[in-house]
Formats: sequence, C-alpha cells, structure tokens
Amino acid sequence: MKLWASITKTAVLLALVALLVLAVSRPNHEDDDLYNQFVTIRGAVTVTEPQTQKTSIPVGTALIFQRTDCKRCLAVAVTDEKGEYKLRVGKGKYRLVVRNCGLVNQSLDCLAPSQPRIVDANNTILDNVFNVKLIRPATPLDVTLPSLTKSPSGQK
Repeated sequence: MKLWASITKTAVLLALVALLVLAVSRPNHEDDDLYNQFVTIRGAVTVTEPQTQKTSIPVGTALIFQRTDCKRCLAVAVTDEKGEYKLRVGKGKYRLVVRNCGLVNQSLDCLAPSQPRIVDANNTILDNVFNVKLIRPATPLDVTLPSLTKSPSGQK
C-alpha cells in the first residue's frame, strides 16, 4: 500500500512539473492578444423628415466612426438594402459622424438630436448594437462656391 501511495505521489509531482515546464516554455508573443481586441458594431439606420415625420430606410449611406482617442483613426460602414450596417474595429469608444443627408450640395450634421454620438464598443463576445437615427432637412443647404477668377498661386 505504501508503494502505491509513493508511486501516486511521484506521478502527480511529475505531472505538475511537466505542466509547469510546458507553461514556461510556451512562446509568449506580444501579438497573441491582438485577436481578442476586435469588436463588431452593428445596427439599423433610419431617416426621418422633421416636417412630415416620414421615416425611410437609407441605402448606401456612409457612417464614419472616429476613435475618440485618435483623430486619424477612422472606420466607415455603409448601409445595405435593409438600412443595416456592420463593421469590425478595435475595442474602444467611437464618435459617429454623418454629414451627407442625401441632399445635393449639403454638408450638415445629419444625426437626430436624440441620437447618441459616442458608442463604447468593448464587448468582444457579442455584437455592440448601435442603432442610428438620422434627420433630413426639408430644404437643402444653399451653398455658393467662390468663382475662380484667378488661378491658384498666381499660375496661368
């Protein structure tokens, strides 16, 4: 019986040493964690015309997502035929920018006043759902472009 107990203790000790050696000898790359840093942001987009309260589904509308901690870190999603979008980005907070409301010569903020502008996308297991409400002004913005009477920098 003592022999069996001694063999069992030795086997358990050898197994623990083997696990420790495997854990220490496994290469640990700094890039291993990168795969766990991506999240999915998805949602549905609707457009409301304030005067009529008519709601429509935008197709092909670009949604720009800008990381709040990096001005040049941008991602874009485009709505499909159902008005839905989906994109994969690194975990973090993103500011939503939509400047084209579907009217010619217009560059206005198209987000509805009640629409949150920041999405905190940190869930790596489930999709981060962020539905978007846009508004379309009744009249287009009247934009007048300056005439080019002189060529730039005095060149002819």
